[in-house]
Amino acid sequence: MLRTGRQLKAARALAGLSQRQLAEDSGLHPKTISYWEKRGRCGLQQDYKQRIVDALAARGVQLLEGNRIGCYLSECLKDPNPQ
Repeated sequence: MLRTGRQLKAARALAGLSQRQLAEDSGLHPKTISYWEKRGRCGLQQDYKQRIVDALAARGVQLLEGNRIGCYLSECLKDPNPQ
């Protein structure tokens, strides 16, 4: 569950996305992402939260469940250019 702006920022960084890229992937305005990362525990609409969670999940990033706040990379994506 998406709970805080810090969690969102960490998840976005783990996914390797800019605020603009995450906004595009989730169908939101970049200012929405920026605002929520700065404000922390503001009342982001549940639909918006779900869009963000889905966009992060598509990049392999999962959010911790229950009372825990955090995120993790659920799978290692294959390097398209192995050496």
